[in-house]
Order: sequence, then structure tokens, then C-alpha cells
Amino acid sequence: MTVLTKLMKHLIFLFKIYIFSAILMKLNLLSWNVDGVMQSALALDNVSSNYDIDICAISEHKLFNDNLYFVDSINNQYESFSRSDASLDPFNSFRRVKLERVLTSAREGHILNTDILNNIITDNLITTSNECVPHKEFRPF
Repeated sequence: MTVLTKLMKHLIFLFKIYIFSAILMKLNLLSWNVDGVMQSALALDNVSSNYDIDICAISEHKLFNDNLYFVDSINNQYESFSRSDASLDPFNSFRRVKLERVLTSAREGHILNTDILNNIITDNLITTSNECVPHKEFRPF
């Protein structure tokens, strides 16, 4: 074997490791400011399955403690880390800006540090409000 052949084999081996690492490091994220998580459950399940979503962060305006069970039932391949609205006042004037966070993540087989995920769910997770892109313009990354 010549030096050039050995070098080429070594480079091909390194390239295979690089490609394998890139595949393992792929992480698909979805952020959804949903209007009615219960009515949008089928759409959320379809998007998370069809686009191979690893982590889905959901915000819902009126998600109370009594409704948290529903988030776990959307897709059984996900584990949810949820926090509901502390106020039970349906006429809360701050409800439009005070969004509750739900972080649905960790498809089975993935290892994620739940302490990190629980720290992500903070009052500052959603800080801006932008106009939504029309559905016809939706495109996966």
C-alpha cells in the first residue's frame, strides 16, 4: 500500500466518523404559541411525528393544573415537563401577556437532563410577540 492509499483510507474513515457524528447531533426544535392546545392536539401530534421533532415548546394562554394531564396524552413518544397558570381568575387582565409554558420533549431513547429542562421553563421563556407566518408559507428547516 502506498502512502497516498493509506492517507485516503484514513481520510475516508475520518469522514465517516464526521458524518456519523453529524447525524447523531441533529436536534429538531418546534416552538408553538397554540390557541387551544386541546383543539390543536391532532395537528401537534402530526407535526411532531412527521417532522421528527425532538423538543417541542408550547405556550397556551389558559392552561390550568386540571388540564396538564392532556399534554401527556398528545403523543405517547414524548415526556412532558409542564407548568400551569397560578391564577384561576378567568378575567385576569394580564392573561394576554402572561403565557404558560409547556415543554414537551425527550422522545423515547433520547437522554436529556431534566434539571436543564425544568430550568428552561421560566417566566422569561417567551419575551416577544411576533406576527404569525401564514400556514401556506410554513416550511420545515
